[in-house]
Amino acid sequence: LSSIFFKYETFESLQLHKTKDELTKINQTGQCIYYVALCIMQLFNLLTTRTRYASFFSHNPFYGKGQNLWILLSMLLSIGTCILITQVPWSQKIFKTEQVPLIYVLPALAFGTGLFLLDELRKLYIRRNPKCLLERIAW
Repeated sequence: LSSIFFKYETFESLQLHKTKDELTKINQTGQCIYYVALCIMQLFNLLTTRTRYASFFSHNPFYGKGQNLWILLSMLLSIGTCILITQVPWSQKIFKTEQVPLIYVLPALAFGTGLFLLDELRKLYIRRNPKCLLERIAW
């Protein structure tokens, strides 16, 4: 791994026993994995940071008093854009992208779920202990 850091597109000087086309495909796949992970984390961040104190379950964007269907629409558009850019063959040729294997999507889902749960626990602690240090340093 240390031999490829800061090489970017100049793989010719490396001795990796792979053709230039294979290295280009690996690079494009890695960039697509990063893009999809970034979009997934963006969705979880959107749901997590909507409110400072209220739980997602008491103030969610899908129904009830905190309903905001624009959030649902934006989430669907973001997912649709990810699928369009990384899965549709004609857009793969245009943007020079590759398909993202599911095994590389799952860690982003796990980290996003972890972020969501930790922030829900933070909100619960702040609601039960107002004026605590965590509340003062949170926002």
